Amino acid sequence: MSDAPRVVDSGRSPADRILECVGSFAHDFVTALVDAEIHAPESPLHKAHLTSAARALRDAIATGAEAPVTLRFAGGRVLWQEHDLVAASLQAARLLRIAAERGVAALAFDARTDGKALVALVELLRDERARDAWRPQTIEMVLRARGVRGVTVTLGQPATAAAEPGAAGVSPQGAVRELSFADAIAGYQALTDTLQDNHVRATRGREIEIDVTRGVVERAVATMNTAPSDLLALAVYDDIDRFTVGHSVRVALLALQVARAAGANEPQLLLVGTAGMLHDIGKGLVPQDVLFKQGRLDDDEWRVMAEHPRLGAELLLEQKDVHPAAIGAAYCHHMAPGGLGYPRPFVPFDTSGISKLVRVCDVFEALTAVRPYKRDLAPLEALVVMHREAQGFDPHWFRFFVQTIGVYPIGTRVLLSTGERALVVRQGIAVDRPVVRVIESRQAGDLPGADARELTIGDRIGEVSVAVDAVVRRRTGAAGEDPTTQVSAAVRHSCLGGEPGAPGRD
Repeated sequence: MSDAPRVVDSGRSPADRILECVGSFAHDFVTALVDAEIHAPESPLHKAHLTSAARALRDAIATGAEAPVTLRFAGGRVLWQEHDLVAASLQAARLLRIAAERGVAALAFDARTDGKALVALVELLRDERARDAWRPQTIEMVLRARGVRGVTVTLGQPATAAAEPGAAGVSPQGAVRELSFADAIAGYQALTDTLQDNHVRATRGREIEIDVTRGVVERAVATMNTAPSDLLALAVYDDIDRFTVGHSVRVALLALQVARAAGANEPQLLLVGTAGMLHDIGKGLVPQDVLFKQGRLDDDEWRVMAEHPRLGAELLLEQKDVHPAAIGAAYCHHMAPGGLGYPRPFVPFDTSGISKLVRVCDVFEALTAVRPYKRDLAPLEALVVMHREAQGFDPHWFRFFVQTIGVYPIGTRVLLSTGERALVVRQGIAVDRPVVRVIESRQAGDLPGADARELTIGDRIGEVSVAVDAVVRRRTGAAGEDPTTQVSAAVRHSCLGGEPGAPGRD
């Protein structure tokens, strides 16, 4: 019998379910500001997005969330009660900026808030001509006039300091750790905000901000040099992707992690990060009904979608001061060795090392991400799938990718043989022996602040060797789904540096 850790669903208590509904509502609301830029307010897609957000709000209230549901803006974060809504905060740079400009400290939503009211609220927030509306003596009247039902506004400049101490979800290592985590969130927000803007620009046929993109990548590189686990672990929270923005940020961070481990210098890291950030920019030119379809594409739609590498490369060729590495990654990230993949070039050529690396990161991220038509795979499951299709990747970069991110990437939640739950915070002396931070013990429940401790998998506590019993999936799978997976000896061998075996097929 294999000793490979199984993959288990995390399970959800009523409180977890409430928090999930509130988090989904908050995420949909904060991203609606970008949604409106891409689709226009009258677009059925925009309306459907906010109708979905209103449904999540109703679900949260029906499940037990106290109404009204109040989203507060403080320290560059979105908060609900004592909870730091990290996933929503990562995409919230635009909303936080507008809230600061309008003097909005909080928004409260009750059960009357429907999709139509949210559409009207988003338009009011975006309306530069309505800045004077955000005053105590006028805001209620303006909300009624605009048809914004069930929403209460609390005015007062949002706090700009670090998130309030004790907010759930913050990095549990005290004040110094919190400052580091706050900087990581700000850096991640800068990445997503820049990509959101670039996708809007691509959709509208405007020039891409290459210099700004390089600037936020440079900031990310600096953060990874000082606190790599904080920035990389945030990608685990950013699990809902509306515009391929979250996907591209995660690909860029994975590529930076691997390139950094390979010894790349800072100029090389800037090239890698920028290429990862812009590799999917061509999707901004794909028709919206195809790009945002909530389900699998048919053959005709797939052919349209498959044009995005060519469209992205052509778009980048038109920009000023774009390095060929970014153009190559945009064009080649779906190409595989031996002429497989797409697009098919007229003249055969070998792709660059950066393009090969971005391809590996792109596939891994896509497998582990949430999509409307599939569940997210745990990292172990994704590595199994990739190993089975190993001929689709450059063998050097695939092997080095696994060696760098490990069997348990940073941010993975695991169940230990001690009965405790832990978070992988950095890689250890071997790919299957990461350093973890215990976040929930059998005796103390969720561990606050200084009570959290770090362990290395394989360490001994008394007579017991600490092992990973299970990998915890953040989302529940379909009913009846087998939540376990086995990792073959061939996969373990390739993880440890051997040549991948012949890939199998189901």
